[in-house]
Amino acid sequence: MPSLEALRPAPRFVTPLLFALSIIAFALPVALYWFMIGRAPSITPREAMRRLAAEPARALLVDVRAPASFRREHLDGANNWPSAEIRRLDSRAEMPQRFRGTKLLLLSQNGIASAEAALKLRSLGIADADSVKDGMCGWIASAVGGSGGVGSFCRLLDAAGKARDLNPRRSSLFEQWTAVATGFILKPIHMALTFALIIWLWRRRSPDLGALRWGMIAFFAGESACAANYLVWHNQSPLAEYLHSFGMVIGFGFAAYAMIEAADTRLLHFSDQERRCAFDLCGPCFKFADAACGLRRVFLILIPAVMVVGAMPFTAAPEASCYNTVILGTPYNYCHAVIYQIFEARFFPGYGLALLMASFFALLLQPRIGLAPSKVFFAAGLGPLGFGLLRFVLFRAYQHDLVWFALWEEMTEFLFVIGAAFVVWAFRTRLAAEAAKDAGTSAGQAA
Repeated sequence: MPSLEALRPAPRFVTPLLFALSIIAFALPVALYWFMIGRAPSITPREAMRRLAAEPARALLVDVRAPASFRREHLDGANNWPSAEIRRLDSRAEMPQRFRGTKLLLLSQNGIASAEAALKLRSLGIADADSVKDGMCGWIASAVGGSGGVGSFCRLLDAAGKARDLNPRRSSLFEQWTAVATGFILKPIHMALTFALIIWLWRRRSPDLGALRWGMIAFFAGESACAANYLVWHNQSPLAEYLHSFGMVIGFGFAAYAMIEAADTRLLHFSDQERRCAFDLCGPCFKFADAACGLRRVFLILIPAVMVVGAMPFTAAPEASCYNTVILGTPYNYCHAVIYQIFEARFFPGYGLALLMASFFALLLQPRIGLAPSKVFFAAGLGPLGFGLLRFVLFRAYQHDLVWFALWEEMTEFLFVIGAAFVVWAFRTRLAAEAAKDAGTSAGQAA
């Protein structure tokens, strides 16, 4: 049963704990990426194309996908050696004769299985084995706008032996203009509005507005990484996409905390020890009588319910989507790689569920550690969980036409910023009065 003692400020260990969790969350995907892919000997698709063109008798393109996937569709000139067979090798002597004495350029669907195969072959002393970065998706992206001068290696063969070129897939004129409006109108507008909101919130002292300010700063940083990825790296930089995703997650988390704190201190007054909260359905209030708190019970049910919904992405297998097209005369590649989906639909939901679990147990222990840790963990969990679910739903809906994936993600971000700006504008008079009062108090303390 809660008590007034549970409403005291968060204990000192909460802030260092959240800081440590944030560092772990930021570093863990990098460590996993390095372990799975980054440490493997690799070359870019363009480098592989040049090597195949320069040394046609010695360099060999090896597709390590399963035989069924290879038969369904593969690059013209590729040879199949499934990664499952490579993993079973115990010595160099077991290597098939047709692959000996060649420079092996290992290709998988997304670069993960080929990286694992390259590491295995190198461990057996086979030095001429390199993984092609980003797999088939990277190869398709590298062929945008032309064949790269390697002819057949930019053609795909289906099961019947029928060839098709990697360039391009046709986008309707409406889709092309939608893509342009998404990148050059919608995104700049919500980024400019975010920057203006940061300036307005800069000196606000209340906890909810301070959290919103930091949320907008993280959001703006993430969107800046996204814009740089588009303009400079043509959406081919995993690091920029990683920073974009983390900016979104941190921004959503801070915004969620701002909403929770505003609802508590400005609407419900749950943490106010001197008055009943606005959730006036409990009968006797635990603040003034020996009674249970109904709102606490609601959240003890709500948190597990959110966790159940948050587990949804774990039941769907990642699936690569990558194709080339032309946007108003400019060749362009659309790609949502499997490595991104693992990040969005595995790591972020898992991290969010762990934070929500911490929020649930903090609420159970509320009489001893206070309410504040539960609020912080709950908001922090909503950030990665919300972003992961957003990306998961949009990709599953538009994986075969990614222009709409991009549009609705930007539209969601636009509405997020518009909503925050509207709330601030609607209550600007009261918030300005609070700011003036805080400034006066600070001046008095300084004097």
